[in-house]
Parts: sequence; structure tokens; C-alpha cells
Amino acid sequence: MEVLQWNEVLATGIEEIDDQHKRLLEILNQLRVAAERRERKEATAEVLQQMLDYTIYHFDYEEKLLEHAGYELLPLHKRTHELFIRRIPDFQKRHAAGEDVLQEVHDMLARWLVHHIQNDDRNYAPTVKAYLKQEAKKSPSRYGPTRPQPLEGEPPAPAKADKRGAKRGFWSRLSGLFSGDA
Repeated sequence: MEVLQWNEVLATGIEEIDDQHKRLLEILNQLRVAAERRERKEATAEVLQQMLDYTIYHFDYEEKLLEHAGYELLPLHKRTHELFIRRIPDFQKRHAAGEDVLQEVHDMLARWLVHHIQNDDRNYAPTVKAYLKQEAKKSPSRYGPTRPQPLEGEPPAPAKADKRGAKRGFWSRLSGLFSGDA
């Protein structure tokens, strides 16, 4: 498996989004290391879950930013996110059943992520940069020139389990999609 390294070809020019993309690449490389070391099933399942959790967080953050910026292709962008997320449960189920899917997962994620950043995400960059510039003029303490600070409606933290161990909210609904409970 190839080590994925950040480079300017992947940059959107929006610092927070670029930082999140860098983190996704880091987790993807952790998946590669886990596969190469043939780590135990629980460890690789943890990396898979970390990738899923952070991807969902990133997609939610990005979609809220695009909504605030008034990006007209947001419905299409959301759809690409949904289609991507729907592919993950199959990998998780196959991995839980003992199948070695890490190479396949790594390769699929790497191809998809690079293509998505270079095409879909770069397409919204001018709209978001204009929005951030406008917001910086309104409230310089809240927005830097290219780095969005927490927005109203920021993605929620992962749900904590209640006394019975049940999760609540956004994250639990998404988790249900991946555990077959939905």
C-alpha cells in the first residue's frame, strides 16, 4: 500500500478544510500501517471506526460551511458524501466476519479521497473563500482570512452513551446505518 502524503495538489486554500483533509490522510495511513503489520482484528476495526467517525465529522462540517457560504451545488456535494458513506458498512461487516479487506478499503478510500478533493472540493473553494472574506470584514475576531471558526450549527460531538449504554443523536443515527440497526 502506498503512503499518501499531503501536497499542494490537494489544497483547497481553505485552511480548516485542508487541515481536516490532512487528518483524513493520516488516518488512512494508519490503516495502511495496521494492514502491513497484520495487527489484530480489534485494532484494525478501531482504525476503520476512527476513519468513519472523522469522515462523518468532516462531511458534516464541510456541508455546514457550504450551506453558510450559499454554495449552489451543495445538494450534489451532499449526495457524493452520502454515496461514499454508504460503502463503509459493507467493509465493516466483511472485516468483522474475518475477511482481510484492509488493502481494498485503503485503495478505495485513497482513490476516492484524492479524486473528491481535487475535483468536488476544489469546485467550492472560490465560493467559500469569498464567503470567509466577507465574514472576516463583518467580524474579524471570529474569522481569519481563510480559516473558518466554529459556525452556528457546528457538528455535534459524538454522542455519549446514556445509563443503559444507548447512544443518542446524530452520531447514533449514523452508527445505526453501519451496524445494521437502521
